[in-house]
Amino acid sequence: MLDATQRNSVIFSAYAKLPAGITAYEVHKVIGVVVEIEAGQ
Repeated sequence: MLDATQRNSVIFSAYAKLPAGITAYEVHKVIGVVVEIEAGQ
């Protein structure tokens, strides 16, 4: 496993509860996303 000085990417994750009354809410009440950002050299 690499320590913090050897990593060249960062991972962010988040989720959100959709507002009631919209079409997407009836299908997906909660949505999530994961993003990996790789640092340039």
